[in-house]
Amino acid sequence: MKTPLNTLSDLNECIKRIDRTRDKSLISLIAGSGIYIDEIRMLTLNDISNDFSSLQTTGKRPRQLIISEFAKPLLKQWILEKPKTSHDKLFFSLTGNLAPLSQRGIDNIIRKWADTIAIDFNYQKLRTFTPEIQSNKTNQDRPSNTNHSNHSYHEKKIIITRFIPLIALVIILVKRLLK
Repeated sequence: MKTPLNTLSDLNECIKRIDRTRDKSLISLIAGSGIYIDEIRMLTLNDISNDFSSLQTTGKRPRQLIISEFAKPLLKQWILEKPKTSHDKLFFSLTGNLAPLSQRGIDNIIRKWADTIAIDFNYQKLRTFTPEIQSNKTNQDRPSNTNHSNHSYHEKKIIITRFIPLIALVIILVKRLLK
């Protein structure tokens, strides 16, 4: 049975047990930025800021993402070690003709390491893991004697968006009852 991926320390242990720099960088970048698979496939070195603090995605809906402190050193290491290729994509296959990774290729890398390490994670769990990394960082920076809420911004946003449909349903039912 696989151990669930719950905390940043679980993710750190997982990353330590991976033996390929590309795979460490790929997994940490997904967890450390919340990037979509299509965006990571199209990512080039030019899309990453010089200080590795953010990246600019391209495509139908370009957006700028913050790269967490957790992912920066692994991304830098991959950029230093990656072999030269004829294309400009950041992540590519390390066998054959060094072609850019496909969606299935990225998913296979994640599944392979989840099975090898026996920790339960997949692409979606990694991508949504970002708020925990960000809130851990802010909780460490925050003095313990202040009266801040335990919920991060992302958790509050999720709670609010879950109640909006419920509120709309209640309003509709009340209107129908009053007719």
